[in-house]
Amino acid sequence: MSSLAALRQSNKGLVNKFKESNAKEQSGGSRANDDRYWKPTFNKEKGSGSAVIRFLPVCEAETGDLPCIKIHSHAFRGATGKWYIEKSLSSIGRKDDPVGLLNSALWNSGVDSDKEHARTQKRQTKYYANILVIKDPANPANEGKVKIFEFGPAIYKIIQEKMTPEQIEGDDYIEPVNIFDIDSGADLAIRMVGHKMKNSQGQDTVVPNYDKSEFKASSPLCGGDDAKIEKVWAQCHPLRPLVDPTQFKSVEALQARLVEVLGPVVGSGIATIPGTTHRVQAEYENKPVQHTPRPAPTPAPVEDVAVDYDDSGLDFLKDI
Repeated sequence: MSSLAALRQSNKGLVNKFKESNAKEQSGGSRANDDRYWKPTFNKEKGSGSAVIRFLPVCEAETGDLPCIKIHSHAFRGATGKWYIEKSLSSIGRKDDPVGLLNSALWNSGVDSDKEHARTQKRQTKYYANILVIKDPANPANEGKVKIFEFGPAIYKIIQEKMTPEQIEGDDYIEPVNIFDIDSGADLAIRMVGHKMKNSQGQDTVVPNYDKSEFKASSPLCGGDDAKIEKVWAQCHPLRPLVDPTQFKSVEALQARLVEVLGPVVGSGIATIPGTTHRVQAEYENKPVQHTPRPAPTPAPVEDVAVDYDDSGLDFLKDI
């Protein structure tokens, strides 16, 4: 069986995989200097931006995997003025992420201010998939290249609605579209419109809203030319390395950073940084610890309008 034939066979059940994982629960460094990654350019002065892309299957070595992965992270500034910007261990299926455990303790403390504190530290999610850049007006040099697209829940929701459309009784049946399929997928026309809002410092800012983005009609990749498809597919980047455990910090390192950003006691004083009790006591044994409410952290600025960073309702991808 040829490589493309194997890919086509593998893609047949992808829509069902998305449906099956719909109910399942399952970033670190800068991408600025890594030319594998792509994001559409939003012109804040004009309040607009656009691009056309085509989602691609995973590279040949990862055939059979889901073609999109997600990485959870936390980004907030604590009362110390320092920032906590780290990938969450929940991205790789672990339940011992310090911020996740701390947020659970704050949420269950019975104190309203603790719940608000937890909200400012809640999980953010970014998604990653291979794409072919078809049109990039802001950076035409990207056109025709295969990139890793980093995107948020707003774009993810558009994908979900295309692959698992809501079927309303009495209406015509809406055919699911596997947007990653090389034969029956569809190009995505990204349209960004400026949305005014307040940033975390209370200042006016303009951020992109993706509501006008939509998939075009289904069509074969590269006009159905298998030779061109092979060439494009050969350029797809492996996604597994992004969620390799070695790319995540240890629990101990995350705990240490959390103490540095928040201090040893948070919220109403009921919650302490998970797993750090003895170390914190040793470091602070000669210093008074205030068991009074502390200022809640400042969440990171919002970049993606219509994004609910508590994204439990968008988990139809499973971890690879």
